[in-house]
Amino acid sequence: MPGVGTGPLRGGIIGCGYAAGLHMEAWRRIPDLEIASACDREGDKAIQFAHSHGIPRAFGDVGELLRSERLDFLDVVTGPEAHESVVGQALAAGRPVLVASPFALQEGGARDLVEKARVRDVLLAVHHSLRWLPWFLDLRAAQAAGRLGEIRRIRFVIRKKINLLRPDFPRPRLYRKPRLIFLELGIHLVDMARALAGPIEAVRAYMERRDPRPAGEDTALAWLDHRSALTTIDITWSSPVPPSDEISVEGDKGVFHGIGLFGEQGGARFTYDCADGREEVPISLDAQSGDANFEAQRRFIEALLEGVQPQNSGFDNLGTLLPALAAYRSAEEGRTIRVTA
Repeated sequence: MPGVGTGPLRGGIIGCGYAAGLHMEAWRRIPDLEIASACDREGDKAIQFAHSHGIPRAFGDVGELLRSERLDFLDVVTGPEAHESVVGQALAAGRPVLVASPFALQEGGARDLVEKARVRDVLLAVHHSLRWLPWFLDLRAAQAAGRLGEIRRIRFVIRKKINLLRPDFPRPRLYRKPRLIFLELGIHLVDMARALAGPIEAVRAYMERRDPRPAGEDTALAWLDHRSALTTIDITWSSPVPPSDEISVEGDKGVFHGIGLFGEQGGARFTYDCADGREEVPISLDAQSGDANFEAQRRFIEALLEGVQPQNSGFDNLGTLLPALAAYRSAEEGRTIRVTA
């Protein structure tokens, strides 16, 4: 996979909604890089976004952007229903792509994009920011140092109440999505679990829509079967109790336990209980999310410049996407689904 030439990088951002603004904050922190173009199917939205972020050019059509601009990469932050079309056009034009998760809504479409990237020898990476949260990097470092031993159990619990239809909700179209909490939140937890415990071989899931107004599920419970570990994901956006979040990672030598690390309650902290003693670490969440976006985007640019595949390549991300899609099939069919990435 070739790298890019010398000189400042020029990128384009496609999709000008809420998440695009978060990505722009991270792009500004990377030296020798300019977001030179913004594109959204709602042309006025692209113009407004470009004006707000100091972007020179705005487009209402992806094809026009690709024909008009010489760009070193594209950041695709559209809704997932548009990813296959937009990313497919970008790869066909030979443009490296960083695309928001999920990068496709069907297994066939995801595999097609990965194959297009391979055939064209073009970089395709997926933006999973949670695996780059500073506290999660600390956990990965502790795991690599052997403090936890071999991972046996992982448990995520996130409970909150979200009114997706309130007038000031930053993503006004989210309530229309037929697949909701597990593709918006659960898939990122799948990615974190896979980073800790390795490939996922089977999935069993239950999902429900407690709030009848959104089109998709707002509550999910899933079990991920790794080769030597089990992950439980227990998430809801219709909690009757105050918001809370918890993660526990149990190895055969020690346990990591975190409270408030996803920002759902005060007093965020994590604890290691290992053979070398107990360590409790209070943390500030003020910069965690922004640092995670920055790290995800920085690593994409690093791979682009070096001409190598990043840790979060499209091919690698099949190992995250396919278990997430299998969770929906499991819930629909009422059975365990085997996963072949």
